[in-house]
Amino acid sequence: MRRRRAGGTATGLTLWGGTLSGLALVGLVAAGCSGTPAARSGSSAGGAEVTATFSAVETAASTVELTDDATVLTARLHALGDAGAFAAVRGRAIVVLGTTHLPAPVDDLSATGLFQVRPALCESGPYKPAASTAVAAPLPSGCSSERYSLLTPNLTVDDSTGSSNLGSIPPDPVLASYPSSSAAYDDSHPQSPVLVPDLNDSGVRYLLGPTVLNETAVAKARATFENPAWIVDATFTGAGAVQWDTVARKYFHELIGIDVDAQALSVPLTQPAQSTFTSFDGRVQISGNFSRSSAEQLAAVLESGPLATPLQVGPTNSP
Repeated sequence: MRRRRAGGTATGLTLWGGTLSGLALVGLVAAGCSGTPAARSGSSAGGAEVTATFSAVETAASTVELTDDATVLTARLHALGDAGAFAAVRGRAIVVLGTTHLPAPVDDLSATGLFQVRPALCESGPYKPAASTAVAAPLPSGCSSERYSLLTPNLTVDDSTGSSNLGSIPPDPVLASYPSSSAAYDDSHPQSPVLVPDLNDSGVRYLLGPTVLNETAVAKARATFENPAWIVDATFTGAGAVQWDTVARKYFHELIGIDVDAQALSVPLTQPAQSTFTSFDGRVQISGNFSRSSAEQLAAVLESGPLATPLQVGPTNSP
């Protein structure tokens, strides 16, 4: 799955503040990033040292999918600052060559990296299995009561102060008996609701609605330091910028979930200090509890696009 590339402009418009997860999203100009190497050793193959080896999770993955994944991994390595590293298909495996140290942990490099934007419907606490041994029913498509809704009119915003009543909206207790959605389910069911934890693993989870924007909207992503924190700047394609504004306008003064592989990276309140919607002009900023390395890894995953087929670390048993 390859994404289109296009340029964009930045204006500093904001989507920020007041979120239950304490994260924010704002429009700002992107800055450069570099990688922090992590040692990794391997064997030699084809005259070059193999620094890491990956294989497809799905045994039926095609050569085309493996080749696409090698291209994605190469893009991630370059985005993390290792211009000499590259990934190549060797039989039924993908090997990383041209470097002696990986710029990120292998598990992060092999993350599927599917970016989705979904409306936040309600909050849930940690998973608490029900006493019954019956098979869990599918996730509900909405909150069990309006009092738990994160949508208007239950959610109210005072744009004169940028404040809201988010802190007084309790989690939906019915959702506690549902396990969190897996990354595989999240990625393969864009039209279904998902229940995902927030980035900081604080026990807060969100019921997110069907996907309204996906990875094809993102053109570029960079990590940069905005004192006192590391953030990720994302620039949309031309079509993606229009789609993002459509979504942000629809959910103005409501919560938009930024979801990557079944994890809510940010669930910001849209422009709470503005009385009317204003265009983002194709650029947003994702902020949260990022270290330099985690911001750089996320930016590399967003910029490279998702893997065509899921990968696992290690060689395949197939010839």
